[in-house]
Amino acid sequence: MIEGHACTFGTAFIHNETHRSNIFFFVERKAGENTASVHISEISAPPEGCQKHKLKTEIVYDPSTPNDFPISLVIAEKYGMLYIITKFAFVYIYELTTNQQIFKSRISNQPIFVASRNFANDGILAINKDGSLLGGMID
Repeated sequence: MIEGHACTFGTAFIHNETHRSNIFFFVERKAGENTASVHISEISAPPEGCQKHKLKTEIVYDPSTPNDFPISLVIAEKYGMLYIITKFAFVYIYELTTNQQIFKSRISNQPIFVASRNFANDGILAINKDGSLLGGMID
């Protein structure tokens, strides 16, 4: 059983620039544990000669918010990145082929209510508790 906070499905060019893989992404925090992990699992057949892409990396949450948790995962297929947006308004960006965190920033002092992909620029849109619309993208 997956004990997680957020998950999504998406596609990405994991193995090469011509094979688009179907991927399942989720963040798991098992009961009684203080750490969480980002999981990237290829669910489609990999190209010939390649193994299925499956990686797991621990999330290091900001020390000021030890009880933070993801509320949304968004795939930036154009860039091969995963946005993780948390309740306490942190955005973590992970590179998909290595599952390594490459960026972290707090986008609001208020908790995030909901977040989604911005299809116009492969970024994110979020609404915080005050109703403010926030946006971000990879440039």
